[in-house]
Amino acid sequence: MPGSNPQPVALVTGASGFLGGMLAAKLRSRDWVVVGIDRVPQPRLGVVTADIRDVATLGRALPRHIDIVIHMASLLSAFCEKNPAEAFDVNVAGTAKLLEVLADRGQPALLMASSIAVFNGVRATDDTPVRPSSAYGTSKVMAELLIADATRRGIVRGHAARLPTVAVRPGPPSGAASAFASTMVKNAFDGTDISVPVPAGQQIVLTSPTAAVENLYRLAETLVRERAIVPNTINVPGIAVDVDDIAQQCRAAAPATVRIRREIDPEVAAVVTSWPAGWDCPSAVRLGLQQDTSFADILADYRLRG
Repeated sequence: MPGSNPQPVALVTGASGFLGGMLAAKLRSRDWVVVGIDRVPQPRLGVVTADIRDVATLGRALPRHIDIVIHMASLLSAFCEKNPAEAFDVNVAGTAKLLEVLADRGQPALLMASSIAVFNGVRATDDTPVRPSSAYGTSKVMAELLIADATRRGIVRGHAARLPTVAVRPGPPSGAASAFASTMVKNAFDGTDISVPVPAGQQIVLTSPTAAVENLYRLAETLVRERAIVPNTINVPGIAVDVDDIAQQCRAAAPATVRIRREIDPEVAAVVTSWPAGWDCPSAVRLGLQQDTSFADILADYRLRG
């Protein structure tokens, strides 16, 4: 491992969030030293208070030696669309401030959780030109460019992992436009009617939280162990599923009879229909990243996580 520490050291931003927390726990279970930062402190989990937009608090929170920064802190798609100024303040300016603080940390690897939302079209692969159609997607492209420039200047060794929709997320709906996919599952399991907010025939690319975290962990491990293998941008595996099929499978899995209602949400539909339904991940395949084989896998993952 690079650096003088016997264990690799990871800084995880957004470590109080759902995926950030899962990833930090996985890293610790594999004997990594993890420093988690978030605006929401969780001292019991080793998460300290730091806002990525505040250089002073970041400087105090970050250790001198870091092998990799895993940048999970971000506002999500639907929230960003309604609050674009805040989206750019957190997702773009926050990334710039983080990079500023990392300038004297010995050029660590940096892996940012980016998104399928950087694309707009029928199909995307690793080298498809970015063309976002939302404030969230635009903010992610801008953050990717900041990281690429910081890599050029020798501040970090930067990479962006473009995640598809992560489902099923627990708790109330997140600020993502695609949160409806998780809500459909949770409603069905609670015996509540299923609402479909997008047009018939709409496909969405999904990954389970377990697969997403496993793939981020594998990428982090590869970047720390063998720096040159991972491309600067990489599509993280997911499966394309028809939203109506999701509704039918959720109804079949429900413990009680539930109805399916199509209730188009124009704002959600506008964002989700701009994302590619064809999702090619050649670099991920080469690296052996994990993919759910079916929506049934995603339902099973939700059941296992309780």
